[in-house]
Amino acid sequence: MVSRGVGSWQTYYQNQTPMLGSTAGPNMPRMGYIVASIQTELNHNGSQPLLTVDGEFGPLTEKSTLHFQKVEGLIADGIVGPQTARALCQLRCDEVEVQRSLPLKGILAGVIRVESSYDFGATGWVDPRDRGLAQINSSAHPDVTDTEAFDSAFSITWAGKNLQSAFKIFSDVECAIAAYNLGIGGAGTWCKDKAANPQAMAYVENVMKGP
Repeated sequence: MVSRGVGSWQTYYQNQTPMLGSTAGPNMPRMGYIVASIQTELNHNGSQPLLTVDGEFGPLTEKSTLHFQKVEGLIADGIVGPQTARALCQLRCDEVEVQRSLPLKGILAGVIRVESSYDFGATGWVDPRDRGLAQINSSAHPDVTDTEAFDSAFSITWAGKNLQSAFKIFSDVECAIAAYNLGIGGAGTWCKDKAANPQAMAYVENVMKGP
C-alpha cells in the first residue's frame, strides 16, 4: 500500500517510490497519474462536490472515496484497492460498451480486468511498455502519450474503440476478442487454427467472463 497525504490506494502490482510497476523504467507511471484517474472516475460516478483532478489524494478525494464505497456496498476504508477500482471503472465501461455497440455485455470490462486487473497504474510484467488500464503499448502505439495511456477515461474509451473495430472485421466473437491481444493479423492467423495457440484461447475465455 502506498500513502500520500490523507488518502491511500493499493494495486496488484509491485509498489515502488515514486513510481509503480514491475520494473523501473522511463515508461513507468508517476503516482499522480494514478490519483488523477481515481479522481476522474469518482467524478464520473457523481462525486459531490466534483473533485479537482490534480493528482493529489487529499481530504476531499478521501471523503469522496469513502462515500462511493458506502454507496456501492464496499468496505468503506478510503483505500482504492482492487474492488473499489473495479467498481469505479464499471460505469464508464458500461457506457462505452453501449456507445460502441459491442455485442456482449461485460466484454469491455472483461478486457480491462484481464489486461490490468483494474490497476490504474499498471505496466506490463512481460513488456513494461504496456501502460494503464488498457495496457496500450508505447511501441505499437507511439501516438498515445503516457498521460493518455494512464488516463482512465482515455484508456477505457480507447479499448472500446479497438474492440468495435475488431468486431467489424471478425464475425467470430472469439477472433474479435483475440485481436485485442494478438492484433488483427495475429487474430486472423489464430482463427484458422485456434488449437495452435492455447494461450490465446485462455485469454479469450477469461475476457468472456466479464467484469
